[in-house]
Amino acid sequence: MLETYYKHYKLYQYVTIEKQDEERTKLKLDIEPLPSSPLAFSTGIPVEKWEYDRDISAIEKAERERRDNRTVKRVIAERQATKDINLSFQKFEDRSDHLTEENISDLIAEAASAYVTVFKDKLVENIQESRENLEYKLAKAARGPPPKSAKISNGRIRSSRK
Repeated sequence: MLETYYKHYKLYQYVTIEKQDEERTKLKLDIEPLPSSPLAFSTGIPVEKWEYDRDISAIEKAERERRDNRTVKRVIAERQATKDINLSFQKFEDRSDHLTEENISDLIAEAASAYVTVFKDKLVENIQESRENLEYKLAKAARGPPPKSAKISNGRIRSSRK
């Protein structure tokens, strides 16, 4: 003991002789009350089942968000497509001169081009949506089947996983 006392003598001297500044730490803690009547352990679910449900619900939530975003994009794309198609017809409605064979062929070419573009965009959109649907199904399948429920023996819950 004397070895440590003499080793740290200057520290002891400083602490006991010098006046130290008072430090106060204030900390605000939110305390959540306990439930009035906690549930029995027998009504609980195993950790594996809870983790599985959490993972699957996260996958399904992401899928719903993606589906909602895709719906919004589809509505916007359909409005734009309708506007593009109507624009090609409106060019010829505004003309005061008579339609000639050349004007009619231009009209048909522009309308066909607009329809083909819209069809192509919808086809690409459907392919992307199918790919994303398969990716979400694969993510669910990769998680595996739900775990078997826990077995209760001697009043204790035992997981089915070994």
